[in-house]
Amino acid sequence: MDNLDNKIKDILSQDINLSLKYKNMIRNTLQETKKFKSNKLIKPVRIISATCACIIITTSIVFGKDIGNFFKNVFNTSKGIDTAVENGYIVEPNMEYISSEGIDVKAENLLMDDYNLNFTLNIKFSENIQSLNVNKIELSDLIITDEENKIIYCSDKVSFDDYCEKNSLNYTYLNFNSDYINSGINWYIKSKNKEENSLNLVCNLYGEGYPKSKKINISFKTINIFNEEDYESKNITIKGEWNIPIDIPEKFYNRTSILYKVKSCSNPAVNITKAEVTNTGMKFEFFMQEDKIYEENDSEEVINQKIAEAHRKSQEEFLKNAQSSDFFDNYMGPFGRNTYVETESGKKFYASESNFEDNGYSNDFITGVLNYWQTYDLTSYDTTQKLKIYLQYEDQDIWIELER
Repeated sequence: MDNLDNKIKDILSQDINLSLKYKNMIRNTLQETKKFKSNKLIKPVRIISATCACIIITTSIVFGKDIGNFFKNVFNTSKGIDTAVENGYIVEPNMEYISSEGIDVKAENLLMDDYNLNFTLNIKFSENIQSLNVNKIELSDLIITDEENKIIYCSDKVSFDDYCEKNSLNYTYLNFNSDYINSGINWYIKSKNKEENSLNLVCNLYGEGYPKSKKINISFKTINIFNEEDYESKNITIKGEWNIPIDIPEKFYNRTSILYKVKSCSNPAVNITKAEVTNTGMKFEFFMQEDKIYEENDSEEVINQKIAEAHRKSQEEFLKNAQSSDFFDNYMGPFGRNTYVETESGKKFYASESNFEDNGYSNDFITGVLNYWQTYDLTSYDTTQKLKIYLQYEDQDIWIELER
């Protein structure tokens, strides 16, 4: 894996015309790999482990709003979330600013379901910091909890340990469970206001199994500020204490999802494990049993050799495709990028790409199991009694019919 890391770094350092989206995807893949190797995952890539004297990591490439026009693209994530917000699935907390060390912060809106937690923080600065010069904000010790002391997000061990001690919680850092969610996060500055010397910071969290919380608390003690002149280094670090409590409306904590079952599938090797529609999108997963790369009577040495060779070819394929600037848009291994879900009225909803976990696949060299997962922009506001999913596997078209 070190060789793969070095080659990815070489790709990024080349003076070639690559899109920003492509470069960011490669960097994210490299960063996730590093996090795995140091056992400090915020949101792990999906991995396959082998027990026969070695561990195989298969790179899962994951590709793996409004109440009126004012809220259009408020979180800049997916069309499914846009649809949810357009149908009123959002809340604007009525709250005052929380002030500390000359910086005022409040939440302006929020959306929460089983897979997403999105909110916007309005941050107002004192005169010694000009919002127009701020290029990036980082809340390095952010922790989000709810009324039942469930930890929805935390990537800082000090904050984690402090919260667990204060609330007598027997949680272990990075040992995720239903009370301590494995969340990924991305954030960006949405807008700046010169007159108020403020900016809006959008925070998009993604995971699986977010609780049906009635209250959440967004807390942090550190704000790292990067300015336009020096994007790579922190220019200002503010230490304070900001605790932002938010009441969650009933439509969020009483949310339900729509489950579909398989009516027919054109490929009998496809075993569907999830077909679920929520307010913000559709989650779809299946696995296929392929031939193993070794024979049952092979020696352990031969098995390890075949696994190593398969892993080497997988790396070479990744590196070969990663040279192209349209890699992010077109590469999906054996699965085509042209996939969609279709309603009974003939309306098509395509794959969402709002975060690192939305879609992808993993191939277990040991068991021969190929896993595939996908998120579509179909929401509970669009669904019909029956649905049809189209995707490609190698040169084969696959059609799957679902019904409620």
